[in-house]
Amino acid sequence: MTQLLKISFALIVLFVLQQNSLDAQHSFPPPVNVEYRSGTLPLLIVDTENQQLKDKSQDERIAVQLKLIEPSDNGTVTPQDTLFAFNGYAGLKYRGSSSFSSSPKKPYSLELWRQWYAADSLAADTAVSLLGMPAASDWVLLAPFNDKSFLRDALVMELMQGTQDFIPKMRFCELIFNGKYYGLYILAEKIERGKNRLDIASAKNKAGRPQECGYHLEIDRTSDPGFNSTRDIRNLLGNRESWREKVYYQYKYPKPEDITDEQLNFIRQRIDSFELIMERADFNDSIRGYPFFIDPHSVMGYILAQELTRNVDGYRLSTHLYKDADSKDRRFKLSIWDFNISFGNADYGWAWSTEGWSYNQAAFAAPFWFKQILRNPGFLAKLRQNWKQLRNNQLSDRRIISVLDSLQQLTADAAFRNNQAWQMVGRTVWPVFYMAQDYIDELTHLRNWMQTRVNWLDDQWLGQTRNHIANGSFDCDGIIGVNAGQKISVSQWPTLGGQPLHVQNKASGRYAYEVKSRQTATQIVTEIDPGIYTLRVKVKTYLTPDAYIYVKNHGRSEQKINIPNVEGDFRTIELRNIEVSNPHCEVGIAAWYAAPNSAARVWYDDVELFKQEIPNGLYPAFEQPIVSIAKEGILVEGIKDVYNFRILDASGRLMSSGKAMPGEILPIVNHSPGIYVISIVQGTGITNRKIIIR
Repeated sequence: MTQLLKISFALIVLFVLQQNSLDAQHSFPPPVNVEYRSGTLPLLIVDTENQQLKDKSQDERIAVQLKLIEPSDNGTVTPQDTLFAFNGYAGLKYRGSSSFSSSPKKPYSLELWRQWYAADSLAADTAVSLLGMPAASDWVLLAPFNDKSFLRDALVMELMQGTQDFIPKMRFCELIFNGKYYGLYILAEKIERGKNRLDIASAKNKAGRPQECGYHLEIDRTSDPGFNSTRDIRNLLGNRESWREKVYYQYKYPKPEDITDEQLNFIRQRIDSFELIMERADFNDSIRGYPFFIDPHSVMGYILAQELTRNVDGYRLSTHLYKDADSKDRRFKLSIWDFNISFGNADYGWAWSTEGWSYNQAAFAAPFWFKQILRNPGFLAKLRQNWKQLRNNQLSDRRIISVLDSLQQLTADAAFRNNQAWQMVGRTVWPVFYMAQDYIDELTHLRNWMQTRVNWLDDQWLGQTRNHIANGSFDCDGIIGVNAGQKISVSQWPTLGGQPLHVQNKASGRYAYEVKSRQTATQIVTEIDPGIYTLRVKVKTYLTPDAYIYVKNHGRSEQKINIPNVEGDFRTIELRNIEVSNPHCEVGIAAWYAAPNSAARVWYDDVELFKQEIPNGLYPAFEQPIVSIAKEGILVEGIKDVYNFRILDASGRLMSSGKAMPGEILPIVNHSPGIYVISIVQGTGITNRKIIIR
């Protein structure tokens, strides 16, 4: 072979390799070519006219021909139909973060264009109503992949409609891309400023009046332009963690390329002022507290959606904040987005569990002000009332199942084709926790998970005796998951995952949790009322002579009880009379001793931490003097002469002192809820009584 031929051959090989690399990078067809003949969902047909989509990092659209066909009178669609609901042009680009990087089935962003434009920068958009949704130019094509039910995003949006000013509407469709079937997609409204979406003031021509502009921010990753909070992330004990990356606010409107320095400074200062007030003791002041900065009703709707779904991405990602001009409404509001790995669909952050709070995550950097708002008793009372109203109507068991069933019936035909094209059955997909045997098993699991979840929320928000512990929220100094060899693993009934139980006995919960040799599983409980509590745990032991359960109320000594090693089924262990004076509690279950034994285990299930009933809010006191709590304050009975008193908090700090007459009411106006000690001095004798002030 001549030198010229060698060079030519090398260039051809290089071109082919580059082209294959380009195709792999910018074109992501399904592995199986499924022939689409007809369907029952709307059909979206995209033709790029032999163009390649731009690399996602370029964030640039290409012009495509776009056709949308809706089902005919007989309820079906074929690619040969010529009666189009839309037939025109659009700008197309990739979108998404983990939904893009972790999935071969890619999501897209669509902007409807007036004509075919050679460059994105030249394009003029046009607003059109699609599939019955209000007219707009910008749309999103979601690509359900790690959600093997395909329903989670659309299900949440349908269930929560009306709970906030704007919740995106979604419609299922199927996609044919350059003549090839790409599967089941969701055409969705984009969260953006617009007449039919976020109806906020324009930021144009407002020089010198940044307070009269509308603003839209998104709490998310640092991948897009924005700014960090000036406040540190706080852990579950409320302490600052300066080593964590601070909460990041992305600019959405005005867009990064359009926002002026004046507008930028204004919105950053407004966020800073809001976070500053949230760190103050009077954060819940009705005039200058958080209701002055953010709409409580909007926050409530957002929290209900995240907790209904136990969304592992909630609060810290895809959290949209927006506000109108100050003269119209100065308060921030929220909208909801991104639920594809909710409803128990993630294997990290205990998100697969039907118990526990998404807002109470220890591992992720979420804005501290969500938890702060939840510490307001008035807000929490309204949240519970709102939940009760929703459970009687749009979130009733009947409606949840009805919406789920209707969506499943609507998508069943397309789901079958999609699973063929993408080979979904039995495929391991990040970060799915439950490996369904087939599509029906996936839907059954989702239905059962939802029912168990709302029952748990009912117990927390509507129950008479609130359990402060969630089985699926214990942490330790290792990785939590379902694989053998990890520090804590999960045994699932009846199919065991992780390390199996030594003898297969069954507790009442869906999962049993395993603590391995020389480890302690802990959970921080927050927003807990002062009082006397009981910790009740169902445990099963194997070769653990020094296992124990404990409660540590921060600022007080640890209270614990050993768990004797007894062969057999689960048994109940109780630790009673736990004194709680601080709103942060640490609960632990340990298999810990000096001589390690790799076979040693403790399994636990049905953990409960609940307040004991103490008459009149008092510790038992049988000797004179008797201390009781009246409406106006503290009453000391059984004393005939003038006496001295001192009232101390649980840490021993003096709160008040003085002299009192027999029968005199000691005021408690300045005492916050908690456990206190009253010392009564009569001559040389001192009597101490503990009291609870709620």
